[in-house]
Amino acid sequence: MINKIKFILIISEDHYQSQFNYCKEFIDRICIYRCGAGERLPSKTKGNYYTWMFYLRRGLFNVDFMECLADMFIYKVEREIGHFNFQLAGLETASTPMLTGIPILARKYGININAFSIRKEPKEYGLKNWTEGIRDPNYPVLLVDDLCNSANSLLKAYDIISHLGMEPLNYSFTIVNKTNREDENKIKFDKYFNHCGVNNMNFLYLYTLDDFGLNIPVGGDKYMLKSEASK
Repeated sequence: MINKIKFILIISEDHYQSQFNYCKEFIDRICIYRCGAGERLPSKTKGNYYTWMFYLRRGLFNVDFMECLADMFIYKVEREIGHFNFQLAGLETASTPMLTGIPILARKYGININAFSIRKEPKEYGLKNWTEGIRDPNYPVLLVDDLCNSANSLLKAYDIISHLGMEPLNYSFTIVNKTNREDENKIKFDKYFNHCGVNNMNFLYLYTLDDFGLNIPVGGDKYMLKSEASK
């Protein structure tokens, strides 16, 4: 809440809206693949297919997009969290550009944020480490990801940092929450809430499927439909 913020807000409402619109158009034009008539993309589940897919790393490796994203992240943190007394972490590899770009770009505002990445499996040699980068034991961890659908990546990241004896912040940040706006109050994160055992976990995100004219097909799992042979 704003009354918890002890500093002058860095990112104005107008600036945020400008960055929001820029990234929304960029994602819609470049970072979403929509299938044409009769076209299907194979899914992770055998026998099913996708009708569209996000490719957000097309934006996250773009300097202008990343700069706008960092500004919007700061805007959200200022108003929702009220401080920057945390470090960032996320599961490889989707979050890696965010973990690099946000701290670098935040420095232009005098904000220092440590970040490290979390491996899906520990390295099999050397130190057999779970993380890359330097963890700071004095700060809690705000988990980030580019997309959130089932929250499986956040769950795995939460488990690993807890196993390492680090404190997860009761916030996470994603660019796109893959739900429609009417489902915002039931963001399909019940599993995450119950798993974490906290009642005040908060999800910060910028966009939903509605922002890009996408929706959940009737009888389908968002963008995944059953093939004719498996119906």
